Amino acid sequence: MNFKPLLILFMGIAIGYLNPFQENMNELNSTAIKLALLCLFLTIGVDMGKDPKLWDSIKLLKRETFMIASAGLLGSLLGGAIASLLSNTPLSTSLASAAGSGYYSITTLMLKEVGGAEQALIGFISNLIRELLVIVGMPLIVKIFGRAGAVAAAGATAMDTSLPFVIKSAGKEIGILSFASGVVISILVPFLVPTIYRILSNLGW
Repeated sequence: MNFKPLLILFMGIAIGYLNPFQENMNELNSTAIKLALLCLFLTIGVDMGKDPKLWDSIKLLKRETFMIASAGLLGSLLGGAIASLLSNTPLSTSLASAAGSGYYSITTLMLKEVGGAEQALIGFISNLIRELLVIVGMPLIVKIFGRAGAVAAAGATAMDTSLPFVIKSAGKEIGILSFASGVVISILVPFLVPTIYRILSNLGW
């Protein structure tokens, strides 16, 4: 397993805690993240463009994107139901958080709006932990569940933060499929999270 992402995370926490750039920290973070993502997508695009199997991968999109995205969402909801039983968390909060599929920023905002601060915190922590576990455990996920399983496990993050880890462990040819699956899930998350929470809350779950 690669523990570098976790080490970098803890370094960031330490820097944020010490806050040496108090006035400009938010603007600096936003700019750095945007630049990092742009550089990431550029290098991934160049690397994938050199692959002769690129067009074969594109042909698979229509057939597999929605299947993998659906499998990822169903797996997330199943995991949320199990987590609800084990942690005694209300099913509405657990399933809505699970539907976030790693998209912790939107999930947090949606749950804060329809639920409250406690639900938002659960959504944030659970989705952040999911993203970190996927990043750190990607080689093992590919080994156990295969390439499609890796994309499904990455959820919404398959299109951005988890994409380089999916490609590194599962191969460049899965890159476009991973990106497409992440896009589909990311589009659905803002609708699924509040809808699931409202329906289950109204049922008293």
